[in-house]
Amino acid sequence: MMEFLIRPLLLILLIAQMQSAQDSYKAATFEYEPEYIPDDPLETMRLNAKEFEKQIEIVSKEYAKIIVFPELGLTSIHLPNRSALSNWSIEVPDPEKNSLPCNESGIHEVLHKISCAAERRKLYVVINLVEKKDNCLYSSNVVFSSEGRIVARYRKYYRYNEFGEFNRPKELNATAFSTPFGTFGVLIGADILYEEPARTLIEKNVRQFVYPLAWVTVLPFSTSYQMQLTWSKTKDVTVISAPYYPGREYVVGGIFMSAGYDPKAARLNSAIVDIVPRKGRVSIDEISQSVTEPIGNDCVVRNKDIKLKYANITPFTSKIDNDTSQWTWEADGIKCEFEVTADLSARKTESFKFFAYTGKDDVLGEKCSSFATSVCAIVRCGSNSLDKCGLVGTSRVTFSSIKIKTTYNQTKHELVFQNTLQHGYYEIPSTMNSTISTGKMVQTMVLSSEAQGLVVFGIVRKFFLGWTEKSNDTADNYVTLPANTNDNPDNCSPLVPDLERDLTSPIYPYIILCTIFPVVLFALVYVAIKYRRQILSRITD
Repeated sequence: MMEFLIRPLLLILLIAQMQSAQDSYKAATFEYEPEYIPDDPLETMRLNAKEFEKQIEIVSKEYAKIIVFPELGLTSIHLPNRSALSNWSIEVPDPEKNSLPCNESGIHEVLHKISCAAERRKLYVVINLVEKKDNCLYSSNVVFSSEGRIVARYRKYYRYNEFGEFNRPKELNATAFSTPFGTFGVLIGADILYEEPARTLIEKNVRQFVYPLAWVTVLPFSTSYQMQLTWSKTKDVTVISAPYYPGREYVVGGIFMSAGYDPKAARLNSAIVDIVPRKGRVSIDEISQSVTEPIGNDCVVRNKDIKLKYANITPFTSKIDNDTSQWTWEADGIKCEFEVTADLSARKTESFKFFAYTGKDDVLGEKCSSFATSVCAIVRCGSNSLDKCGLVGTSRVTFSSIKIKTTYNQTKHELVFQNTLQHGYYEIPSTMNSTISTGKMVQTMVLSSEAQGLVVFGIVRKFFLGWTEKSNDTADNYVTLPANTNDNPDNCSPLVPDLERDLTSPIYPYIILCTIFPVVLFALVYVAIKYRRQILSRITD
């Protein structure tokens, strides 16, 4: 009788366990500082690909189903000018060919190695590389299936305060790939600052994203951790981000699983694995390669520094909070209201200020972006000055309550989010509610519980200049292209090696020979003519 009762219970438990396994999967991300061998692109990529293979093997033993590697993780950021970048590039087969590089000849050895590793360890792999197509060079994400096949490729469209070497694709495509554990959208770098291609993907019910990045972190409002966390929550999506390590010890990426889940922070040069809730499966036929219209323009400047920066807060209106816990500021169609309760008695060489701002200035390192920023926030600064506001360090000041309300005219294309940062580069728990009052958007952000170590707490809104009544700005005001036509990243000009930077090019010896030979020949002819009588007399003798 007992056995008759136990068997159905065991069956129910087994079915429940199987159902639980189907509702989640293990994902991995790798924060990495790539190897770099000067003037040796192939060896650089070999070393980094070898590290990728190692991490693929490690996470497979933890039963991960997918791993994401950083933007420029194969090459590093130490790239030459466009004319010499060809030697750092790889030709990638079109995903429609269902290519299996592990079994194909004539394929780049890096693609071969990663394909074989994905097939051998049975997991999906996402890498970023310099892709060569005809005379164009792209920063591209390439996705390998658990069979080692290339199933997706996404070319970066928004070049944001970065190198001027990459071409911009003629079209911005919404790209996704399907797996047994859900459908994933593909993004790179600055994509989360712009509406597309994410909007198209989310409208198609894609709720999981892979995201290689090399982020320019700008304190206090724009660290990569803040931006990814708030983007994940605002859009209610899972983000598996793989950050390029920028040379400072702060968290810049990880696995973000929307509201209700704790993020898993990345670790330098060590892959992390976490259990991720599965979020649906979408038909790829409805998504991949569907062309979308971009809102906003990209930003091309000569800048290879992705290290920590501080925002230019000179244009901000600020008020120190020593004297009052309340403050209201209003200008240019936006209103900020603050109510704060804090014990400032433990404060030493720090101050906390109310900050308010709206406009298009180079405040967050956005030298040539096509969107403006509004900020209503409390920020930690050094002493009573504006020196290094957003300074991260130990603070004993306790905030019991914070309430920030912002009121503004809503625009068609904008992103509004809770922007919080705590000592140790973690979020501060908070809630935000949105209502419409007298035709205006009202958003109220409230501290969820007592907090120490506050760096920033506020509401940040990004809106695109092309859609505001007051803006007369055009793309030409912001995009700075190289003067040399051959180095213009919007022209796919012939890729001629830069001899000053690439002396290992196989064409280089021939160029030297062709340059020296005519000189030597001319010298011989000159000597023969000048001394022809002496030479002839010696011959006749």
